[in-house]
Amino acid sequence: MVPRPITYNPATGTGLSTSQQQQLTVTLIPTDNINYTQAYATASISVTQATPTISWKNPADIIYGTALSSIQLDASTSVPGDFVYTPTAGTVLRVGTHTLHFDFTPNDL
Repeated sequence: MVPRPITYNPATGTGLSTSQQQQLTVTLIPTDNINYTQAYATASISVTQATPTISWKNPADIIYGTALSSIQLDASTSVPGDFVYTPTAGTVLRVGTHTLHFDFTPNDL
């Protein structure tokens, strides 16, 4: 075994952004530079987008005249971001069955 410090680029623990390919490099710099030379290796890795998980249970029925609020519009995701609900909070729905909808945009876009 060659005594050595090994360095990684990017450093271990670095979060990589999404792209076609990321180049990873490892460098071995032997402490015994009389008998050994530096060594390098590279590898490519692709980082793909993650899909957030979404949780939203059907809200309990409401009585006519009750405005929609965070009680009904309470979806959650595994990552931070912005929700846009349709219909919006404060809307008073007519009697009947309605479909609630939201669009979610993660903060890192």
